[in-house]
Amino acid sequence: MARPPLFQRATVTRIVRENADVRTFVLDPHEGPFPYRAGQFCSFRVQVDGKTLLRSYSMSSAPETDTELMTTVKRVPGGAVSNWLIDNLTEGDVVELTRPVGAFCLRPADRPLLGFSGGSGVTPILSLVKSTLATTDRHVRLLCADRDKASTFFDTALPGWPSATPAASRRSATSTTHAACSTPRPSGTSPPLPATATPTCADPSPS
Repeated sequence: MARPPLFQRATVTRIVRENADVRTFVLDPHEGPFPYRAGQFCSFRVQVDGKTLLRSYSMSSAPETDTELMTTVKRVPGGAVSNWLIDNLTEGDVVELTRPVGAFCLRPADRPLLGFSGGSGVTPILSLVKSTLATTDRHVRLLCADRDKASTFFDTALPGWPSATPAASRRSATSTTHAACSTPRPSGTSPPLPATATPTCADPSPS
């Protein structure tokens, strides 16, 4: 039996402007829905100035909560692919990508889940949080490091985010004071995690 091609084609059905430098691309694979797990990524193949370039981007959707496949891209200064995708892709365009892969996925557990992220690193974390809240009773706390308030995104991606309970809050994020979010499921029995940690902010490598 012949192997399926490494790269598949998908139509960009919607583009969501998350902020000035971030876009979420909603994709409709031509060969049918991609099976995937929260936390996985796809590698995209694009032509930029006559060169074939490959870049990997995480899913910001989760199979348990989203009927559409979504990946989120942040513009990086000097990044050939991130800038090309944000500046050139429009709804109806066709892109080439691999099926989702990767092992940054949830393991069975009942302990509270604590996530740390910086900038666009929140993308796979969001997918994991969605999956956790949809399928378990675990408490979740997410500490996000962003350059400033204008750089934050995904504020409305989860039900009840940013203030589902008295313990769930989101503070303005700056380079020195970072956001802390907690979204426990109402039926959870584990105590919430303390919101005292302050992650550092690191810029991703150009993509």
